Amino acid sequence: MTSGVYKITNTVTGKCYIGSSINIKRRWQRHKENFGKNKHHSKHMQNSWNKYGRDAFVFEVVYECAPIKDIVLFYEQLWIDFYGFENLYNQLPNAGSALGMHHSDKTKEKCRISQTYKMIPIIQINMSGEIIGRYESISEAARIIGAKCNSIRKSIHKYYKCYNSIFVKNIDDIKNAISMHSEIIKQHREVMGKNIKKNNKWQKGKQVAQFDKKTLKQINVFSSTLDAERLTKINHCCIGCCAIGRQKTAGGYIWRYVDDKDKYGVENIC
Repeated sequence: MTSGVYKITNTVTGKCYIGSSINIKRRWQRHKENFGKNKHHSKHMQNSWNKYGRDAFVFEVVYECAPIKDIVLFYEQLWIDFYGFENLYNQLPNAGSALGMHHSDKTKEKCRISQTYKMIPIIQINMSGEIIGRYESISEAARIIGAKCNSIRKSIHKYYKCYNSIFVKNIDDIKNAISMHSEIIKQHREVMGKNIKKNNKWQKGKQVAQFDKKTLKQINVFSSTLDAERLTKINHCCIGCCAIGRQKTAGGYIWRYVDDKDKYGVENIC
């Protein structure tokens, strides 16, 4: 989902419309629907659409920003002022309100910090702590690897894994990031293990069967969930959760304890 400022340009006359949205793709679809119904709020633009046809208009995103209403309206106003209201299809000189949008100093500072933060250089490391990428900003990293800016931010601040890697601000943060990520995983596994053991259903020593999730055919049988993890590299806690019916799959497979093979409704279990 892209948020920010967009422009719709009449390639015949050169006149354009400036708008903003938290979900630009959905807003463009709404514009086209209104044009098709001859009910667009800008009568001047609707007349141009009817006269020149859909092919004469080009839609483009001119600026991306955080998906916060005040922020997108703030930047829409900047683009309206840049082109000049008198040169646009827009019916109102002020973004978001007929009375004008007056932003407080706090909102303006919030916008400034948000955009400045996106321009901080960052480093991408693999799970062994090796540097595998350097980027001028979060936006650049998101664009190149195909991730979301928010996912990268979470990786930087909360040490979450993002596209099998972790992002840090500088080299000095690498050691701490790897250490913190390992600690988070350890705590997560401990919590999962305790929750599962509460039900007295999950036992590491029980045989567990692996099934294809599409055909439901049995693939293999392991002496325990730990043995399954050692051979398949799938977390044994997740396998155990699946085996007792607490989650549908683990690692892309269905798992069931051999002793409970008829208990959770999986067919074709040998």
